[in-house]
Amino acid sequence: MKKIILVLALLVLAMPALGEVKIYVVQTAAPDPCWPSKGAAPGYYEATIFFDATSEATKQVRAIALDITLGVGPGKTVCDSNIISVNAIDPNTDYYVFPGSISIDANNGTVSNWGTCVAEGGPTGKTMTIEMGSLYATTDTKHPLPPQKKGSVCGFIVDKTCDITLAVNAERGGVIMEDGTPADVNFVDQHSPGKKITCRGDANKDGKVTKVDLGAVVAYLTANASAPSWTVNKTVAGVLNPKWDACMDMNVDDKVTKVDGGGLVNILNADAKAPAWSVNCK
Repeated sequence: MKKIILVLALLVLAMPALGEVKIYVVQTAAPDPCWPSKGAAPGYYEATIFFDATSEATKQVRAIALDITLGVGPGKTVCDSNIISVNAIDPNTDYYVFPGSISIDANNGTVSNWGTCVAEGGPTGKTMTIEMGSLYATTDTKHPLPPQKKGSVCGFIVDKTCDITLAVNAERGGVIMEDGTPADVNFVDQHSPGKKITCRGDANKDGKVTKVDLGAVVAYLTANASAPSWTVNKTVAGVLNPKWDACMDMNVDDKVTKVDGGGLVNILNADAKAPAWSVNCK
């Protein structure tokens, strides 16, 4: 019996440990919900998928394959929503190889078309599969380093607010670590919030701009920034900052600072009157 226990213990020690990767969805509303001329039509929503493998001491995520479904799953709200488009991914980001759609010239081995992250379904409808991987080398001037351990995977636009269900696509490998082992995927949150952001300055998301929103900007900076700069940037290390809120960016410079508090005052001075000092979002 002791020999059997010893053999089992050795087998357990010999098995590679699964790396934990957290995957979650953040509603980032429309591409720029508070300045429709810069983004999609007002009323559309953007959902961005993020991953986090920072619990891993040495391994990075090599490849990601996920199934995305709107309004299906335990505890999800069934909704009449459709995917409108998938955000373009900067080819200089870490996960720029798309095995499901890449085209390689058979004659010279060069990439003739990098494709997109959509491997199946989409980019419109209620379901799609995304697949992407990293490729880097010290001799590659654009990708000389391993990928970051956390960041955005991709984003997509839906026409109505909706819960989102994510699942690993086992046929395409799911989420794979650098050493080839499958990751232990933890889907942290698959619910896309349903509050529509409709105008710049509505910091507390109540559908109107008032003096109360000035306090909301201060609270946002207090929670997400620090002295002396008191700045929240739209992107961090080339990926969308999960703490980013476009409606706080009054002067549209892709960062939120104390200057934006003054920008909110300017909005009220221009469009509101005493004593209410209120502008309704439209």
